[in-house]
Amino acid sequence: KFDELLGKKYIIGHQKQERYTSLRDVITNLKEADVTQIRFYQEVLEIGEKKGLQQGVQQGEANLTIRQLKRRCGKLTPIQEEKVRLLSISQLESLGEALLDFQNMSDWENWLQYNRRLS
Repeated sequence: KFDELLGKKYIIGHQKQERYTSLRDVITNLKEADVTQIRFYQEVLEIGEKKGLQQGVQQGEANLTIRQLKRRCGKLTPIQEEKVRLLSISQLESLGEALLDFQNMSDWENWLQYNRRLS
């Protein structure tokens, strides 16, 4: 029985040692990682964050503009809402100012046709 317990203790100790060695190898490899590769991953992450932020701003602007159009001109069709969502941030800002003078949906359609020619 003593030999059996000693054997189990050895196996458990050996498994812990293997895990420690694996972790040590990972840390060593991280220390030796190419600095340019790390910078590359950081740049990719930053680009992704910027795009995500920009997309969030665009969606927020589109949602606000849709609410303003509905209040000013009445109900929008799903196609009209999608047209608004496809506008750039600068177009949404321009539309947000222009819609203050809109009387109906044809004013919005005219604005949309005119601004499509400009972009």
